[in-house]
Amino acid sequence: MGTVVKRLMWARIFALIASCVVIATIFGSYYYYDIAIEFVQKNEKFFKLVALGIGPFLAVMGFIWGLVDKVELKVLAERLGNAQSDAKRAQEEADQARAEVDSKVARIKALEHDLKAVAGTGIWKLRKNVPFSEYRGWKYDPEGAKIVTIALFKGGGLASRTLLQTSRLM
Repeated sequence: MGTVVKRLMWARIFALIASCVVIATIFGSYYYYDIAIEFVQKNEKFFKLVALGIGPFLAVMGFIWGLVDKVELKVLAERLGNAQSDAKRAQEEADQARAEVDSKVARIKALEHDLKAVAGTGIWKLRKNVPFSEYRGWKYDPEGAKIVTIALFKGGGLASRTLLQTSRLM
């Protein structure tokens, strides 16, 4: 594909140079009108021969330029198709990334809400340590104090109450 584009570029440059030569010849013959008329009359047979060749030459050149334009359009259409497919793929990837970010943002907000709900209820506030009623009776009993202390270290609450009740039976 790259060599076709380079050839098209050189063909366009050649056509531009040829067009400039033709335009310069027309302006030169208009500027030197008398000399141009005399030159044409002296070489009339040559110009008729050239005129017979120019018509078919221009027809062939028109045909060739039509082919060149078709090839150029084909190359450009292929590039456009590739660019469009790349753009579509990039758009899909961006949409997927955006959806992923949106889902993560929603998850973060849900977790923040849950954290506020849990932390805002007062569960995590430090409260004054108040011993339960059965403990006061055995406060100075060394055996009961050992059991209660072990119970508190082992898990507090229900375990300590169970140990206290078993210590009563001892």
